Amino acid sequence: MQFAPDAVLSQFDIAGRTAIVTGASSGLGSRFVEVLAGAGATAFAAARRRERLEALAREHESVHPVVCDVADDGDLRALVDQAIDATGRIDILVNNAGVTVKTRAENETPEEFERTVRINLIAVHRLAQLCGVAMIEQGKGAIVNIASMYGL
Repeated sequence: MQFAPDAVLSQFDIAGRTAIVTGASSGLGSRFVEVLAGAGATAFAAARRRERLEALAREHESVHPVVCDVADDGDLRALVDQAIDATGRIDILVNNAGVTVKTRAENETPEEFERTVRINLIAVHRLAQLCGVAMIEQGKGAIVNIASMYGL
């Protein structure tokens, strides 16, 4: 049997696919959006900072900015609904949004701890759950969860 590089590489082609990226307004998140859009995917860039999302969308016509607070279940549902309404599918989810605690544990308030858990853990699970339903229905999909080294 002969190696067929085109057959192997075609498995990684994301042209025409739909992606959701959280934490997309800066850093790794905005770079993930740029790469996905550059590879031909329609990217739904989600974050709280509208201006940065809109700037990213101006650079790439296949980027759709979505103002979203991942700590809000309604925002997560709206994000998924918007992607499905626009493209009929979700192929890729990049859970990238996260917060870093800047307070020592003994000084952290219960409210700060709860918000950190909601953003860094619960939102990741919930968005994977919402996107996973669509991915199961279409028979495929990929979920990438980004974590900080501080999680160790």
